[in-house]
Amino acid sequence: LSPLDDSSYLTMITLPLPTSLEDAISQREVDELSPFECFPKEIVWKIIEFVPESITELRLASRLLQSLVDEYERQRLTIPLVDELFFDEFYDAETDSIRRDKIRISVHVPLRKAALFEMRLKLRQPPNKLLERVKRQRLIAEQMAYQIEMHSQLANENDRACWEYLVDCMGTRLQQVTIFEHNEEGTQFPPVCALLEAFQFEKFFVAIRNLNNIAVIHLLKTIDAQKVEELEIVVHNVKASTPETILLDLSSRVRSLRIRQLYVTGPHQFFEHRNVEWAPIILSMFTGKMDKLIIENPYYPEYLSREGADLIREKLPLMDKKLWFATSFDQYPKGLSYKCKRYLVHVSKSRLQSHSRRFLSIKHIWRFRNETLDSFSF
Repeated sequence: LSPLDDSSYLTMITLPLPTSLEDAISQREVDELSPFECFPKEIVWKIIEFVPESITELRLASRLLQSLVDEYERQRLTIPLVDELFFDEFYDAETDSIRRDKIRISVHVPLRKAALFEMRLKLRQPPNKLLERVKRQRLIAEQMAYQIEMHSQLANENDRACWEYLVDCMGTRLQQVTIFEHNEEGTQFPPVCALLEAFQFEKFFVAIRNLNNIAVIHLLKTIDAQKVEELEIVVHNVKASTPETILLDLSSRVRSLRIRQLYVTGPHQFFEHRNVEWAPIILSMFTGKMDKLIIENPYYPEYLSREGADLIREKLPLMDKKLWFATSFDQYPKGLSYKCKRYLVHVSKSRLQSHSRRFLSIKHIWRFRNETLDSFSF
């Protein structure tokens, strides 16, 4: 990690800035301007949005372009700048312990937009010591991560000012938000959800140890307010009172739902239930908005009975939706592969699992033609 206030990454012009575009132009004769400098500023700004990686070179080209770039930086952001906003627990190296009152926030920006994001951080009058607190790290996935630690409930004035400034620099449109809640009591999830009120994002990843009633309320509220379309949830225990209702509520709100059930002690097999016939519930889930459901339950693939799978194989192809259902399942030892109407039904070993569990997949052929390979593919 490197501090953001290190000037080695982003070269800044040290000449005195013009106070306005008119001042910048007055310092050069109009007939000396290049054709590019004669473009209206709105055209220059569109070029910046199309090739944001060029922003540093543009500022170095001339005082006029420097002024145009800096004016653009102070405008309301019109393009998505952040790939992922990431929240996790804060590890205190000095005490070698997890601080439950603090969180680590990481802003993941594509490399080609990193200079644009850093310039917004630096030119928009950041709060006291913000640039010293933000650490920068190059990620493998062609991204730059900007990390900062804060109190989870923004308990002090400086944290609140820093968060409001970061929101202003990120803009309101994000690609994805990721929250890791390791706390047994789930006390950090509600305040983190409250931090998301200013954003809109389609993808939401939540890893939570205990999904209780309070967490469910904030999860559903965030999905509605932030217009989430794709939800992935990784869960150990479900402590909410009506797990079946939770699944139906989620399926009525999101288009894609992926559930990863981790290992839990005791007899529970899926969502804190054992000996539940899940087939009717799964079929009901597809009557709502949802058209993609992936259930990874490798430790308890027998949660879905063979009779239940037979019912799903019979009923899903009759629905008038281009849907996809896939789940951990090992009740067909010889495998299965056939076409029913416009659906491909298949049971095979999953490429996502390291062990020899099998998956049942019922997938509309439209998805093979129109969807790119993603994390939901088998």
